[in-house]
Amino acid sequence: MFRLRKETAEGKSKKYGLSVSEYIRRSVFEKEITERFSEEHIQIYKMLIK
Repeated sequence: MFRLRKETAEGKSKKYGLSVSEYIRRSVFEKEITERFSEEHIQIYKMLIK
């Protein structure tokens, strides 16, 4: 894998909370990849639903 593609895959997999291999598998099979909430987002969401 080219260096730039590897770095891109690593960055995106981290963003989505997946391993690099799982991110690539989902990309290859065109499965939907959704971003995971960060701890900050979870805390804000909890505050909003109270």
